[in-house]
Amino acid sequence: DESHKLSWSVVPLAYFAETGATMDETGGVIDELMTSVPGADIVVLLSEKETKEISGSIRTKKGVDAAEIAALFGGGGHPGAAGFKISEVELVAAEEIVVGKIREYQAKKPQLTPEELGAILDQPPVASSTPPKGLNEPMVAPTSAEPEPELTPPVGFPTGQAEPEL
Repeated sequence: DESHKLSWSVVPLAYFAETGATMDETGGVIDELMTSVPGADIVVLLSEKETKEISGSIRTKKGVDAAEIAALFGGGGHPGAAGFKISEVELVAAEEIVVGKIREYQAKKPQLTPEELGAILDQPPVASSTPPKGLNEPMVAPTSAEPEPELTPPVGFPTGQAEPEL
């Protein structure tokens, strides 16, 4: 999904039986997806562990928080890698739910194209001909309408005067 910078794949339970692959081997699949889909900022792998038991893995590029996305489904993790589980839902329905929520998540975030970002970063800071308010104004000590209270040192505190002899 180019417009949401999202790529995903699903692994049905039958795949494991057909190929002899194990659940542990899905980690390599998501890493491969991350490197083979250059325009994706978010990659999701949904694996059916048991009927109606879906495990979701998320990998993201810098600037997109995988843990924040996983939290949408009750999961968690780290900024670049996170996971979640969905129960009592068929794989096809889980795919629709997850992809739909991530699309909503991405649509709410301001998106810049690499060209727009590069143009912003290549621009020198804009100089203003007028200084910020307060920089050309003289500094004046605050005044008070009330007289300063007379300060007296605590008992036994030296006042700078000679102590009377006892």
